[in-house]
Amino acid sequence: MKKLLGILIILCSCSSGKEYNEPQFVEEEEIRGECLSDDLMISYAYDMAVDDQYIYILASSQGKWVHVYDKSDGQYRGSHVLTGQGPGEVHTASSLTVDKDKLQIYDQSQMKLLTYSLKKANDSLQISFMDDVSFSSNKGIVSNEVAYLFPKKSKRQFADFFYG
Repeated sequence: MKKLLGILIILCSCSSGKEYNEPQFVEEEEIRGECLSDDLMISYAYDMAVDDQYIYILASSQGKWVHVYDKSDGQYRGSHVLTGQGPGEVHTASSLTVDKDKLQIYDQSQMKLLTYSLKKANDSLQISFMDDVSFSSNKGIVSNEVAYLFPKKSKRQFADFFYG
């Protein structure tokens, strides 16, 4: 009896009499890419930043992490920031930000936020290592734009910070 009642309820609820309206889809548009330069092969870009003069691409290629292109004509301007674990070197980058005269890269494997100075003169760009902040002894969160450092806290204090 219970099975029969259950089948009746399902059948009645399925035939609600509402008319199905087919969704309307937006017209397809073709996306076209352009090759900036044949000077450098980048298989996978982890991040990208743009300022008033340059395009910065974060990708591991030819032993360097930051590849710079001119914003106005797309010409390749050079590669910077060596791959490695020494001072100013990046092992496993995950994000890149550019702000006026400063470039920052977060290195996941070393748990460091590395900061570089940007010096622009005419058509040249110089990127120089300034310093780094280690997250290995502190708790921290690095988003695409901001790094948050927390002193050692209990899990409860950490949860209270985020969830109120």
